[in-house]
Amino acid sequence: MTLPSPDPDFVPLETTVQQLLKAADLLVDHDYIMPGVMLVYCTIDTLAWLSLPDGREDVHAPDFVQWVRQYGLESRINPCSAEELYGARCGLLHSYSSDSKRSREGKVRPIFYIGGSAGRKVLQDEIDKRGITGVALHIADLREGLDASIHRFREDIRADQALRARVVRRSANLFGRVGPIFRLTREGPRR
Repeated sequence: MTLPSPDPDFVPLETTVQQLLKAADLLVDHDYIMPGVMLVYCTIDTLAWLSLPDGREDVHAPDFVQWVRQYGLESRINPCSAEELYGARCGLLHSYSSDSKRSREGKVRPIFYIGGSAGRKVLQDEIDKRGITGVALHIADLREGLDASIHRFREDIRADQALRARVVRRSANLFGRVGPIFRLTREGPRR
């Protein structure tokens, strides 16, 4: 992924998104699927935070769901809903499982993931055959859908001056704006 915007105001945003998604892809490519999916959810959380209205600094479930819907990710992960994606995010990040408070309460179906050349339907058929409540999601649909959603988010940033101002202001806090990361070793700081 290359940085599409030469605008210096967006370098922190583009660097952050690029780092998160390259790391997610690297993990998935090396069969560390769930840690890669965790970084995809982290990316969505970050983008939802950037788009929050002024006066709000904490992302909550409705903000995540709204971002997923507004930027078209929900339609790209169909039949999973934005609420189910949020429930899956919570289950994975909080307990490294498909179970979340929302799925245990019956508010959403848990999401089960499939990758590789097999289609989503292969896993969904197995879920249904076993009588499990759940919905299958292909990792590629999630990842490609997120790319398309990020593209739409960029378009909105360029078209909406208030959103642009919020994103630029909040981007100043992203780790992507920081130059070299210093690592502490027994010998002292190291670059």
